[in-house]
Amino acid sequence: MIQGWIVNFALALRDHGLFRVNGVSKSVPIGPMRDVCNFGPYEMQIKNPKRGLFSIVETDDLTRSGHPALWHHKSNRIVSLVTPPNARLRERDDRERGKQEAMLRLQGRLQIARELGHAPQRLAAVLTFRPSLGVRSWITALLRRPAPGKEEALCLWLNSTPGLTLRIVHGNLPYLGRSVVHHKLLRTLPTLNVDALSEGQLAAASRLFDELKLKELTGFAHIATDPVRRELDRRLFAEVLGHDVATSLDDLASALNNEPTLTVRH
Repeated sequence: MIQGWIVNFALALRDHGLFRVNGVSKSVPIGPMRDVCNFGPYEMQIKNPKRGLFSIVETDDLTRSGHPALWHHKSNRIVSLVTPPNARLRERDDRERGKQEAMLRLQGRLQIARELGHAPQRLAAVLTFRPSLGVRSWITALLRRPAPGKEEALCLWLNSTPGLTLRIVHGNLPYLGRSVVHHKLLRTLPTLNVDALSEGQLAAASRLFDELKLKELTGFAHIATDPVRRELDRRLFAEVLGHDVATSLDDLASALNNEPTLTVRH
């Protein structure tokens, strides 16, 4: 059961683009993810005995043959906003080469976690060091209108406390307590409309991401006390969105810290 005021917060942000906490009200550009992103293939299209185009090997060795992929969460290794691929895809000889090449063109850097229920998960989205395909635990997101700073801004938002709040409310509608966003649900996930940000805002997002990208976040159970996520929250709103709402962000994080749908397994 999600706390009532958290639901109201999410609805105000989703429907009206208003960040409202304890009397503070600030405007934030919000829209469905389908407006800013296309998405990579389903897992069955990649890895499936009958339909899959590739076989997959779980490995962190980037010298191994094959194409980079992000497969399992590996929460002891995926600890920061950027991560190396953790698997390699290999073309199956019994599949059409043209279809394999078409799927590889869907590789991207922005990978979104399908669920938030993997203990002790720390990230809702990451950028891979090089374009990869998300498999099983991850969905690749490809910007419709690419521009410098957009991927970074979106990754920051999805890992921010407001971004996580929208995610758990949206994901709990059909899957109570699991915060699952499969492809269809991900298309309607309300998120920061990075297309509405100015070049200056996107440049600020890129700078902030570069400063935070290698810092280790803690699990969601520590969302209210994690110094990296608190820095992410405050600087994203102050430096990118232009709002000084530090106290309100702390209040939201404290409420979310008591939300079992996000923290019970972390």
